[in-house]
Amino acid sequence: MSKEEVKGHFLPEEILDENAKAISEHTFSYKSFLWMRNMAQNMQRILEGHNLAELIDEYLGKRGSAIIVGGGPSIERHRHLDILAESGYEGTILACDKMLIPLLKKGVIPDIVGTVDGDPRIAKYYDDPIVDKYASEIKAVFCANSVSPEVVERWIKAGGEIWWFIAIWDDPVKNVKSVTRLLHFMTGKMMCNVGGNIGTTLWNIAYMLGRNPIALIGMDLGYPEDIDLTKTPYYDAWVKMTGGDPEAIARCFRRGYNPHFKCYYYTDLMFDAYRRILEEMIKHASVKTINCTEGGSLHFKHPNFKCMKLKTFLRRYKR
Repeated sequence: MSKEEVKGHFLPEEILDENAKAISEHTFSYKSFLWMRNMAQNMQRILEGHNLAELIDEYLGKRGSAIIVGGGPSIERHRHLDILAESGYEGTILACDKMLIPLLKKGVIPDIVGTVDGDPRIAKYYDDPIVDKYASEIKAVFCANSVSPEVVERWIKAGGEIWWFIAIWDDPVKNVKSVTRLLHFMTGKMMCNVGGNIGTTLWNIAYMLGRNPIALIGMDLGYPEDIDLTKTPYYDAWVKMTGGDPEAIARCFRRGYNPHFKCYYYTDLMFDAYRRILEEMIKHASVKTINCTEGGSLHFKHPNFKCMKLKTFLRRYKR
């Protein structure tokens, strides 16, 4: 298997620093059993389902921009779903699972919805009559080596179809015994770097679909300055990891300043790892990425990246 065969997928060792690698390995160590059980139960669906590569072929040669819709706090603070709904935007919309129902209830039908998390509770993001109404119009991209069968069956019950991919866990080029490589051979589904979360996965898919530029909303990769840090999603993990030592817990968070949107934010070890991964992927890409969250921790100087208000993006890019 040559590196050319996974071109555009950004092999993990090319983009992970040591902290990100440590977090990735820790996550793998306690979730891999669940992921493999999920995959075993989904295997017939995976083998019979579409390949993400087919979706990429559909977009070949078609130009246009994309918006990735994440579920961070900025999405509500800045009314981004309302702004998107009122804009008449005709580009490609890729939504994380959490935002599918809110988008549909605003009258916005995403082109693509995605899931990488293996938790069966993710099925609640697909469990609504409005999903049943529109599922046949939306392409679901699911990670074959993680997604829960509860999610798969709820989406299929809604009348939706699935385009599958294999998350890259190791180096399928250099290592002939690579687990990723073997899962790819077993299922026939293409490999994709997920970057640890669905937002980065969707960015990578938008990149492979040839979308340019790619705008980000709801992808804060952190928290507003005024948030109660004890209510953040990974706080309990930091308490467990540090033994509850207040000073050690505090070191799990970092306060930063976004000079483009002139606001302070907090991030933590997990979101900071996600940020660094996405930043490196953006730098390696051949497309422009625009942070339209109007906040968050993603800000750096590079020709491939800029920050912009969502309204400005929607005025400049209609499709």
